[in-house]
Amino acid sequence: MIISLGTKNPAKIQAVEKIIQMYDTHPIEILAFPVSSGVSEQPKSLKETIDGARNRARLAFESAVGKATLGFGIESGLMEAPYTYTGYLDFTACVIYDGEHYYMGLSSMFEFPKQVVEDILTKGIDSSTSFFNHKMTDQSDIGSKEGIVGVLTNRILTRQAYTEHAIIHAVAQWKNKKLYF
Repeated sequence: MIISLGTKNPAKIQAVEKIIQMYDTHPIEILAFPVSSGVSEQPKSLKETIDGARNRARLAFESAVGKATLGFGIESGLMEAPYTYTGYLDFTACVIYDGEHYYMGLSSMFEFPKQVVEDILTKGIDSSTSFFNHKMTDQSDIGSKEGIVGVLTNRILTRQAYTEHAIIHAVAQWKNKKLYF
């Protein structure tokens, strides 16, 4: 199976590879394309985040020019959430595109510190840059490593594992597509 992925982020590539191998023991090949999400650098709503993942899935599928079985798009973003300190939670959306249908899954959610959300909303700064600027991490590329969720949970949950949850839900929908169509 050939999978086309709309990112070159190592944490996301490893997450897709791990989950697909859990579902299918056949050899897989992952083609990674740095496609545009078509949304803001840091999406600020459920719809915008899902739109970004859908765009990435479709563009990744198309970038493989007939070679891929599936296109994967993975996008993290904020969504409004009542009773939180900042008014927002971060989550990841995974969308799979097979050339005809889209399949979606979402991760668990967590809240960023207040100053990170303020930077995202008022300065247009992405969460990784904000975390680095506020000295909450010494890694400027934290999103390609354990992620902010890894820092906040003391690596109990890493970006890769967090992303895997969204992928599992999307793959489950794809594997059971006869229940949806």
